[in-house]
Amino acid sequence: MTGKICLSPDQCPVVNEGLSPSQDEIVWAKEFFAEFARDGGEIRNGSDLPRIARATKILDLARAYGIEVSDFEDEPVHMPAPTDTYHY
Repeated sequence: MTGKICLSPDQCPVVNEGLSPSQDEIVWAKEFFAEFARDGGEIRNGSDLPRIARATKILDLARAYGIEVSDFEDEPVHMPAPTDTYHY
């Protein structure tokens, strides 16, 4: 879930906090990309694509909610997943 309707502006901070990624999730995403880059940045098995998608979503949501993801570690540049999922 990425959104909610609030009846009062006072509810927005609580909703944003509840929907934003936790620090643990952000750290996991950053560590995943660092490990993925260390391993050559290539898709090797069936779990890489879903984990890339999850880590990307976590970091994108963090940025959307104004969380500085650079506070956690330098994010490595990663290659986007290939459109051909059978390419390893």
